[in-house]
Amino acid sequence: MYALTCHITIGNATFDFPTEVSMVESTIKLTDTCLLKFPKKILWNNSNIFFGSAALIKKRDVVEVKLGYDGILKTVFKGYVRAIHRKSPVEIECEDEMFRLKWPEVIVKQKRFDSVTLKDLLKYIIPSDSDIEFIAPDMNLGKFDISQDCQPVEVLENLTKKDGYGLQCYFQNIDNCPTLFVGLPQAHFMNYAKTHKFKFNYNIINDNLNYIDKDDLRIKLKCISIMPDNTKYEVEVGESDGELRTFNFYNIPKADLKKLAEDKLTTFKVEGYTGTITVFGEPVVTKGDIVQLYDDRYVDVVATYSVCEVKRTYGTGGYRQEITLDGRLGWN
Repeated sequence: MYALTCHITIGNATFDFPTEVSMVESTIKLTDTCLLKFPKKILWNNSNIFFGSAALIKKRDVVEVKLGYDGILKTVFKGYVRAIHRKSPVEIECEDEMFRLKWPEVIVKQKRFDSVTLKDLLKYIIPSDSDIEFIAPDMNLGKFDISQDCQPVEVLENLTKKDGYGLQCYFQNIDNCPTLFVGLPQAHFMNYAKTHKFKFNYNIINDNLNYIDKDDLRIKLKCISIMPDNTKYEVEVGESDGELRTFNFYNIPKADLKKLAEDKLTTFKVEGYTGTITVFGEPVVTKGDIVQLYDDRYVDVVATYSVCEVKRTYGTGGYRQEITLDGRLGWN
């Protein structure tokens, strides 16, 4: 039997005895979160670690969580303390690097751009004195208005709205360095994605999957093209009552936009699984990774999917990962 192992650093303090750890990382949410629970009565030099003026742990302290088995640990979360709750057990809410772009003193000044690229906008909203790196495609956003002073995260939220640009914004650790990714859905960090193999009735503990036939998929695509003069063209294809997906493009002529939309629709009309699988804590799966599902009940069928969300739990119930499948990437 494997022994659960953890090492948690908060500020200058280290712990290996949490009551519970739970975290969520996602490509469709701006912020990854981590909830740490500890026994309430923990003292350090006769002072309570979590409460009072001499508390060892404070808001904005740096947090790193390492989990594993038999002393072999892997970092699964890096971020900051967002809040401490006086409960039993004590709850510490943490957020990833996105938390720094929410701090009240980090201000983006009001500005109207007649035309701006995505990369130049990110350079404008990310504090110049920060060490935050980003990856983004060469994409012209056209006219962009920051109507009032705000935090950088509010600008990122506008970029993610489906009726606007429909981009995804999230932090991902690359070579142990948190990096902001802003781009089109399912683009992810494909150059950095790891591939993991899971097999039914072997290392998949349980699943909540539905198999969808392509003829049962009802999808409506809205494709928007922003031209260099900021003119916008829109087309819709698919079922009128289907699930809406919005995509933005730059400088696609109106005559070509419908064909592009129809071609893109075929990539969604693909049969396969939707839902979640639950696996053990190893191998560590992160958002944007790739999973291959093996099912020898059907002559060893293999399907490959991208991962859009991972919910990770650690405690008395063991060490588990609930993985949400995104689009199917292919059959093997």
